[in-house]
Amino acid sequence: MPSRPASTKAPSFSSRSYWDDRFTGDQITFEWLLSVGDTIAIINGIIVNSRIDGQGVSNDPKPRILHIGCGTSDLSLHLRELVRLPAQVHNVDFSEAAVEHGRMKELQSFHIHPASIDADRGRDGGVSGPAATEVSERENWMSWSTVDLLSLPSVESLVGDGGQLYDLIIDKSTSDAIACGDNITVMPLWVQPDGRVPISMDPVDLLALHLAAVTAPAGYWIVISYSANRFPFLESEAEQRDQCAEKSPSQHDTSRGVAPGRFWRLERKAQITVPATEEAVVGGAPGHTVHRPEIYHWLYVLIRTEALLGPGVEPPRQS
Repeated sequence: MPSRPASTKAPSFSSRSYWDDRFTGDQITFEWLLSVGDTIAIINGIIVNSRIDGQGVSNDPKPRILHIGCGTSDLSLHLRELVRLPAQVHNVDFSEAAVEHGRMKELQSFHIHPASIDADRGRDGGVSGPAATEVSERENWMSWSTVDLLSLPSVESLVGDGGQLYDLIIDKSTSDAIACGDNITVMPLWVQPDGRVPISMDPVDLLALHLAAVTAPAGYWIVISYSANRFPFLESEAEQRDQCAEKSPSQHDTSRGVAPGRFWRLERKAQITVPATEEAVVGGAPGHTVHRPEIYHWLYVLIRTEALLGPGVEPPRQS
């Protein structure tokens, strides 16, 4: 009797348990979609031609980079090449195992030994003495955090009490993984307590809103994806008007303020040809070589608009 075929159930890429299991059991460096070299070349080209080159979009001499879904990729280590100080880079992931792997790999690769000296502040509130050395050394390594990108409090915790926003977000197939999840029921903050109406949101739409909350106006969201239609909310204004016209008044009320297209505009969308790694020889006449068809990934460059996230247009919280 033939053996039972193995399960063909697709991996749950939107699940924290999937990534924890993967990164706990296998911490070998893995690059999604593109090599580190190809990815850095793309990012660097965008930076050179943007206002992020040399200083942030808010004239900050230390532009901040948020790398979402860092995983076990070596991209995190190479992002240090794009900034003056490594502390300008913040790597985050859903999996604590991946974050700890990246943190330790940075320490080992760059022979960093974080100081553990108590702060010694002068009378003017500035840092002096041993604490000044600690701050200086702290700038020599990147930040690492475990974050749920679909939780607004979790994302907001990245900017801390200082509220310093990010100038550049790097997303290498993280949106793809999040897109695998089901819609999420959220409760819009602007709805009155006596008339709350939960709404169902696409997880990528929710991601876009949460990232908008921590990105400076005119900041960049650079996405490398396998999908030619990763951000359906980036539709033409005419299509959006047509959709709005078809909605009932109640639908307008419950969706007001959560359209991520208000906070992001598409600056660029381009195909990325995946380099051929080998040629396959398949039967036929001797010496007949069959080349694999070209495979494409996609580059999206989104720019944060000036639209404010405030009362009435805050990202919705999960119910």
